[in-house]
Amino acid sequence: MTIQELKDTMYVYTSPGSAAPSVHMTDAQWQQKFRLMKQTVRPSGQKRMSGSYTSGPAYGGSRYGTYDGATNWQTYALYINDTLSQLRAKETAYAWFTYQIRDLLSYEHDRLCSRYCPQDRMWVLWLEDRPRQS
Repeated sequence: MTIQELKDTMYVYTSPGSAAPSVHMTDAQWQQKFRLMKQTVRPSGQKRMSGSYTSGPAYGGSRYGTYDGATNWQTYALYINDTLSQLRAKETAYAWFTYQIRDLLSYEHDRLCSRYCPQDRMWVLWLEDRPRQS
């Protein structure tokens, strides 16, 4: 099945940048999409997602005060890095959005495995012990 054929099947359309999956998608359909996603995601070469805290002036000036704490990006990076730590410790992890899986693939491209659970609209994730040989 090609990417276009999957896009034409709108009731199961779940792009790598989309939010929650379709309520009609099955795990078998997801596995096809996951294989295609692996073809389009490039490994990053890094072990973790970057994202450091900031306490500098917000919006480029002190007029608006300072921003203190984690930004949305930093919170997301913490989630991705925590999930990577769980997976690398041979634990099971979970994802609720396809963009999370896309980002995890950047760091564990050859070992990441997933199973879609339609009743919960989420994915169960784990790592294979060894990368697959092509």
